Amino acid sequence: MNPSSFRVFPRRIVVGILCAIAMAIPALQGKESGQGWSVRHEPKQPRSGEAVMVTAETDVSTPASHPVLEYQVVEPGQYIAPASPAYEQGWQRLSPTNDPTSTGKFRFQVPAEIQKHRRLIRYRLVDAATHQRLFPGTNDAAANAAWFAYDGVPAWKGAIDPKAWIVDRKPITISAEAMRRVQAYHLISDRKSVEDSTWFRPASFGSEEGKEYRWTGTLVSDDGTVYEGVRFRPRGGAWRHAMGKNMWKIDFLPGHKLQARDDHGRPYQAKWSKLNLGACFQQGDIGLRGEQGMLESVTFRLFNLVGLPAPATHWVQLRVIDDAEETPADQYEGDFWGLYLATENVDANFLREHDLSPQSLFKVEGFRPRFGFDAKDGVGEPEAQGFMGELFQKRPDEAWWRRNVDLPQYYGYRAIIEAVHHYDNGEGKNYFFRHDPDSGRWTVVPWDTDLSWQDHIYGDGNEPFLRAGALRIPALKREYQNRLREVLDLLYNADQAGALIDEYAAVISDPAGHPGITEADRRHWDHHPILSSRYAQSFKSAPGTYYQKSASGDFPGMVGLMKQFVVHRGQLVEQRLLAGQPVPPRPVIAADGPLKPGSGKLRFHVQPDSPGEGRPAIAWRLGVVTATNAPGFDPRSARQYEIVPLWSAVGGLTAEIPSEKLRPGTTYRVRARLTDTQGNAGHWSDPVEFTYDK
Repeated sequence: MNPSSFRVFPRRIVVGILCAIAMAIPALQGKESGQGWSVRHEPKQPRSGEAVMVTAETDVSTPASHPVLEYQVVEPGQYIAPASPAYEQGWQRLSPTNDPTSTGKFRFQVPAEIQKHRRLIRYRLVDAATHQRLFPGTNDAAANAAWFAYDGVPAWKGAIDPKAWIVDRKPITISAEAMRRVQAYHLISDRKSVEDSTWFRPASFGSEEGKEYRWTGTLVSDDGTVYEGVRFRPRGGAWRHAMGKNMWKIDFLPGHKLQARDDHGRPYQAKWSKLNLGACFQQGDIGLRGEQGMLESVTFRLFNLVGLPAPATHWVQLRVIDDAEETPADQYEGDFWGLYLATENVDANFLREHDLSPQSLFKVEGFRPRFGFDAKDGVGEPEAQGFMGELFQKRPDEAWWRRNVDLPQYYGYRAIIEAVHHYDNGEGKNYFFRHDPDSGRWTVVPWDTDLSWQDHIYGDGNEPFLRAGALRIPALKREYQNRLREVLDLLYNADQAGALIDEYAAVISDPAGHPGITEADRRHWDHHPILSSRYAQSFKSAPGTYYQKSASGDFPGMVGLMKQFVVHRGQLVEQRLLAGQPVPPRPVIAADGPLKPGSGKLRFHVQPDSPGEGRPAIAWRLGVVTATNAPGFDPRSARQYEIVPLWSAVGGLTAEIPSEKLRPGTTYRVRARLTDTQGNAGHWSDPVEFTYDK
């Protein structure tokens, strides 16, 4: 969309009315008819010129209804909202192509010429005589099913700045192959709805009003599944209209949740009722534009790796169909909207995904727990507020903390906060309280971690548990320091955090260095006209600010910046937070015998035989790592990280690892650590690394 000739639309009340009507349709259509129909179409996502077969079956042997198929063609750029009067126009009827009396199935063939690239084809099953809708059922929130005809994401062409004098004016082409490496979500709607929601903020559009889903459309996920009747709105708080490339939030109809997939194509266990799309567009005055969502995605994964449930993320290229042309000459027009980060919503679906159901969740804003999910376990918003009140009014002692807070998870949370400088949580925001009904303890779920990975970035990190003095209690401080040291040894270091950064970067860039979707996003947005319009805030939108801090002036340079930060920040954390704690020395370990199949138990010992005075306890662990130098290694594959223990034990100077824990061809690391009689744990030993193979 090219805002060079923006037209400012008057604010219309009818938009809100139409949204309300759309939500009310199921209630207005009456009760379920009693006839159950199973309907499918094949192929799931047809290409141009491909016939589609719709097959319908009923759960009764002799159906009282004689169904016909009705379909509606929605052309690109001519979206028809379900609440629009035009919705009931233009439906075509098809009779079955077979004799259903012999098979019990009704088959309808939609002609090949109907399928054209970027067309949305809606369909429904109705009774031939009464016109009553049979499928979807009248109690279904969706009034029709649909498929999306599509021939695949095309190549994209653009310059850094088409209006520049010389260098930046030269366009390059990002190949279709490169564009298709990141899954595509298509949002189909009308141009006015799209522009009003993301750019043209109504004059009275306050903070709370901005949370209303005023606009409707259809979303098509990368596997071709069509989600009709989605509602969308701008996402974010004070900056939801500030950047030009703004964030989106999409709400799905009841019973039609999104089956999202991660960056490696694996479906999540729980479906999503809401889709959060981060813009991968850092605030212009921060100086990190061009990190492309890496800061937030890697940070959430770090939280997960230390055992703290945190939102999953995956990248998508957002493609918006609100015009007839997919790739016009103007690089700011067309379907491609850029690279976005999909972030799991923290709600009941989140609990199911992380095997935490049923538990109570409360979003904290201004130190007030609210907007929660009450698991009906007796803990509601008043109890959550009471817990927070105790934090700041009772000066809790050690016994209170152990009774009321999941301290191991808090230590992991605090360790990652320090590791990445996620300090934008010191004003009572950007986290959720979570209550475990079995243990009766509280912990946090992190949120909104994009302002991080710089020592001086916004915030003081003084979240409620730190503010209430948890780490001023000597025993808790010692336990936290032990965990923090472990996180630095096993995860937040050049080796493991570096591998994690590489894993995520490989999803959105070409490891061989060829231009990919990150460069397409940069060229689409770096000098997009909206950034210089009155619909964005200049100090936040700031055109021409991609890769400001990249030494090489590109996305790989931003990746290198993150790796440098890991080394620098790890050293800083060690000096500031771990200095002065007396800890045992780092042990040296070795293997006894071969480390391969057929050798029985794997044996290890500490060198020398006596680790020091006081006979400290010795902990052993086994972890899995991905060998990036192995033959056939794919940089875009999912990786394993050492900090997730496969086996652990506390014992003596020797350890025996059961061979049934091991798999041929897998790379492992064994380490040991000493803990003195006061509970101070030292560094983990250097690893004994081996690939379990013949």
